[in-house]
Amino acid sequence: MKFWKLAIILVVIIGISVGAYIGVSKSIANKEAENLEQSGVGNFLKFDSEDINSISYTSSDGTFDFTSEDGTTWNCTNSDMRINSNTIIYTIYAMSDLDTTKLIEKDCADLSKYGLDNPISVTCSDGVKEYNIQIGNLSPSGESYYIKSMDNNDVYTITASEGSAIHVTKNDLKDRLIINSYVSDVQKIVYSEDGKVVFNCQKDDSGTWQLVEPKISNIGTNIAKISSIADLLIRADVVDFITENPTKEELAEYGLDNPKYTIEIADSDEDNTIYLGNSPTDNVIYVQFADTKEVATFYMGELGIIGENVSAILNDVIYNDKKQNITNIKYEYDNQTLDVGIKYNSTDSSYTYTKDGSTVSNEDDISNLNILTDASLQISLYKMDLNAVPDGDPTFTITYTRNYEPNTYKLEFIPTDEDSKYYYVKMNGEYFGCIVRNRILISDNGVIKLLKDELSK
Repeated sequence: MKFWKLAIILVVIIGISVGAYIGVSKSIANKEAENLEQSGVGNFLKFDSEDINSISYTSSDGTFDFTSEDGTTWNCTNSDMRINSNTIIYTIYAMSDLDTTKLIEKDCADLSKYGLDNPISVTCSDGVKEYNIQIGNLSPSGESYYIKSMDNNDVYTITASEGSAIHVTKNDLKDRLIINSYVSDVQKIVYSEDGKVVFNCQKDDSGTWQLVEPKISNIGTNIAKISSIADLLIRADVVDFITENPTKEELAEYGLDNPKYTIEIADSDEDNTIYLGNSPTDNVIYVQFADTKEVATFYMGELGIIGENVSAILNDVIYNDKKQNITNIKYEYDNQTLDVGIKYNSTDSSYTYTKDGSTVSNEDDISNLNILTDASLQISLYKMDLNAVPDGDPTFTITYTRNYEPNTYKLEFIPTDEDSKYYYVKMNGEYFGCIVRNRILISDNGVIKLLKDELSK
């Protein structure tokens, strides 16, 4: 009997507590409404932002409806534009606990004074209840935005920071980036010019960048260079949106009827392509998104690789190898030959040399061969010309013998002209597009200069 009495007492206490809580909550809500009514300063909207699963924007651009299952990724149900989900998230957050700063005018008869005759209307919903607002112009001081309820014409102000998150146009809703990713997540970059791939680099299964196209032997990709390009591309931001449905005449005007350049960038989630056209000014270029066909402008410098060749993503040396992998280097120049044997001593990381079969013991001679063989693995790439067809005999040849297959690797340097200012470089009898400067080879630390010094002894 006592148990039931105790249970009844607990129920009564809980009921009183809940009633008191509801009473207090209503009292607070009534007080806030009273403050808003009397002073114009108070809470205008309040809801839990995490409960919102749909939002709608209406303006002179039209009405755009969005839904989300997780509150992070938003989808537009009545447009195929590329969405900036962050814009929607900021709007919901700003509206979720919105206070007014001032009552400007009760029952305003001329809403045009505040840009509220043709406002941007925003409605959030949690599936049960809707929360809405109409927002007009920025105040002359730039400190506030004018707002009103859809239910009456009382005009209030809110802070400019909150207002800017709610005063959202169609262009604000669009994703302004080529791809929304991190540099470390980028998996592929393909750059084409005049319909031909300049370079196609992709990460392999181990996450290492590889040059897929064109095939270039023994010149590795430069991770720092590729990361720099990726960093530019993921940061590139639309300057202006030009048109959503360009006509053939407009595409011709923008240079996008037959675009000169194409850039594709992808991560594991997105694979986006843009076409690049004319430049209306020196630093701006027309761009068309392949998926939506929309035309926008970007700053040319932000795209980074316009006009580059494949050397933009390659190592800076034409033959990249570890010296301890080399057992012999044979040089042929000016009808003379030098044969340098190399033995790596792992105990002290030093090298023992032979010169034309004879062991080198003099310390100065060892130092000179150290410098020569190091320089032979540091010959700088000047540029790439994949369309060239080298002819004639090589002026200079280096043949490396290695401790791995294939055991030999041969470089032939063929002058590009009579002055021999530049050399085409054949690798194992094939030309892969590499060109080097003669002045690099004959400089004080250049291979030919160092070789001449050895041959003169």
